[in-house]
Amino acid sequence: MGIQGVVVAVVALAYTVSAFGEGAMFGGGLLATLTLLAFTGGFGVLRRKRYGVVSFVVTWASLILLPLLVSSKDDLPNPSQVIAPLIGLGINIWYFARRWKFMGSDFSEVDGEPAESGPEAPE
Repeated sequence: MGIQGVVVAVVALAYTVSAFGEGAMFGGGLLATLTLLAFTGGFGVLRRKRYGVVSFVVTWASLILLPLLVSSKDDLPNPSQVIAPLIGLGINIWYFARRWKFMGSDFSEVDGEPAESGPEAPE
């Protein structure tokens, strides 16, 4: 799932550069935000950090909601194009909820264990 987030970030980055190149500042800004969320989510999930899970879920919720927000009334996506990703998002949320306690909560933890530092660390 972490690699998936990084791949989404690379694709979103390509679209961001294209959008800004064409002068679409609003779309480029949305895509830049999506790129940052996807990179953060992918990196965080690979490092087994809670911020990665939160970023991952927000990224996928954004991917589901973005077409609904930027499309016109006549060009709304097919309901199956929204329902299938929602099911996938639900499965990912269930998966991460079961593994939440095994994940580190901040940058000072490594693999769920507090980082040891200084000479007073046990041997």
